[in-house]
Amino acid sequence: MKYYITTLIFRISIPEEKYPQFDEQIRLIEAEDGMQAYEKARLIGLHEEEQFVSAQGRSIGWNFIDITNIFEIANFTDGAELYSYTSEPENESQYLALIREKANALKNRFSEPV
Repeated sequence: MKYYITTLIFRISIPEEKYPQFDEQIRLIEAEDGMQAYEKARLIGLHEEEQFVSAQGRSIGWNFIDITNIFEIANFTDGAELYSYTSEPENESQYLALIREKANALKNRFSEPV
């Protein structure tokens, strides 16, 4: 068996929202080959589709869109690269500000006393 990283995309449907929302999920899949990994990832995506009413009474839908990436993990070692994505933002300073905001939130999360 081999391991694959897959990227699943979901559309979060909330009728009252001004802008569409999409959820990108990175999943680990164990499979014999890439085709089986694709099929398993697709079944996971379809299985996780749901429609529900939130605690605030809002109708919410999670709709599976598709799989955008499948990468075989060839090497399970400490520090091994599992996934890489190259960005080409239109506004470099906004992109860097967002990265710093995310990094600070992560640092704060792990530095808080338990």
